[in-house]
Amino acid sequence: MERLRTYSRDLEDIPPAPRSVGRTLVAADAAAVEDFHAREPRTFSSRKREVLLGRLGTAEQVWLIKDGDGSWVGWAHTCRGSGPNSRIHHTLRLGADEVYFFDDATIPARRHQGVHAFGIIARLEAAKAAGARRAVTTITDSNQASIASYTKLGFAPRSILLHFPDLGRTVELRVPRPRRRGR
Repeated sequence: MERLRTYSRDLEDIPPAPRSVGRTLVAADAAAVEDFHAREPRTFSSRKREVLLGRLGTAEQVWLIKDGDGSWVGWAHTCRGSGPNSRIHHTLRLGADEVYFFDDATIPARRHQGVHAFGIIARLEAAKAAGARRAVTTITDSNQASIASYTKLGFAPRSILLHFPDLGRTVELRVPRPRRRGR
């Protein structure tokens, strides 16, 4: 069994992006995906290239992160409405005003330089500009780096996902929200 959690936050009061030396979030197209793969074939593998190319033109928005020096340093995705997680055979049921953040990564040579935080904040801003009111993500419990990045930026636990690979099933359990004082 694998344990994951969903985290969410509203899109009010988005924190400022870390200083980035010209870092940008780029809506991917086939040419950018091919360029990223050509420059970083080990990190941005042929399999990842195929996955991203397959997502272009769908409801899933593919984003690439480019540093000020022109190098590709990461990728990320968003999806409005219900969010797919094909690896664990589960679809998060989301409202029309929610956006799902998934499959984000930073190339190893640029880790611990604010790339992940930049990608999260830039997607929060893009989602808010597109009319979304809440962002949701799913992170496996073993991925402490992503958990730290997202929670530092205001994401809080929403549910627990229990994935049973042998059964090809995932069960979602809601996490109760803390009660407010005086209620």
